[in-house]
Amino acid sequence: MTRCSTRLARIFFVLLVIFPQFCGAWDLRHEGWNELPGPRDEHVILGWTPVGGKPWLALRAWTQDGQPRLLALDPETLQTRIVDASVPPAVSWSQAEEKASSSSLYFRLRDAALKTQTQEVNAGVGSWKPRRRGAWLSMDLCPSRKPLDRWVFTSLTEGRKAPLPVFLDVSGLWMSVHAKDLAWLVREQKEGRLAITWVGHGELHPFDPDSPWGQTFDLTPGLDFHREVLGPERRLIALGQTPSVWYRFPGLISSPHLVKKLLDWGLLPLASGAWLNKNQKVHPGDVVLVHANGNEERGLRLLVKLNNEKKSLPAGEWSWLTPADFSPVP
Repeated sequence: MTRCSTRLARIFFVLLVIFPQFCGAWDLRHEGWNELPGPRDEHVILGWTPVGGKPWLALRAWTQDGQPRLLALDPETLQTRIVDASVPPAVSWSQAEEKASSSSLYFRLRDAALKTQTQEVNAGVGSWKPRRRGAWLSMDLCPSRKPLDRWVFTSLTEGRKAPLPVFLDVSGLWMSVHAKDLAWLVREQKEGRLAITWVGHGELHPFDPDSPWGQTFDLTPGLDFHREVLGPERRLIALGQTPSVWYRFPGLISSPHLVKKLLDWGLLPLASGAWLNKNQKVHPGDVVLVHANGNEERGLRLLVKLNNEKKSLPAGEWSWLTPADFSPVP
């Protein structure tokens, strides 16, 4: 990316997405690390653990109601599950990598993400070969004083026979401030209108419009990246929800060091193949990006238009894809 195009992209992002979050005074009181909801002792633990007689990867460990718990991942399907763990995983992460099948979807995605780690913008998995024709929908919930755009969810789910699959990229600050909207999303999922994949999107998700890309978002000097990643996970666990294996970098801005650290903690960076508010065209297998935090109405209108166009196609021509639609072959 040239210096000019990088500068233009930055200006566009600030004006259309970030700046509205800072218009007017809004003072958010934020909890300290020990005051955050969820298990205080949650920590990274990487290894191989049996789940239902099948080898899964253990990503996190904590104690809940006096019982040890694990966040486990099926490397073939990307499904995560919270399981009881009376003993820690016996196989280390390095041994797990050696034991992994060459066709394991998780390790293929991990390798693909690693190849993008030098990208300043949009490192990670932004497109992938799907098992059927369609695209994955992702909605960012960055910190905002505006309410959730519930109307876009109701518009997309109206008339659907199956739940709408969506990656919801939640920041800790958004979850802290918008408890009622968060409860509404959980209820929509429980009642079968949404099929949510919960994606961490930073705990504080800081942004300084006067700083260069390399000194804001997750690259803010002095920011605790460990807290940024684990904070939303703790909140989701406290809510009775299961974190996924994905993390979306705020602003899609990262560094090789942070991408490597994220992968070393077992997570996959979720990039974007088509950010609708930037007029990026959607292709089959793209991860579509919009913001549903009250700051990107134009992008949401484009999403509804796209959804209505695709609904008119013959059955099987286009679908909003689920995590099960990632093909094991890239």
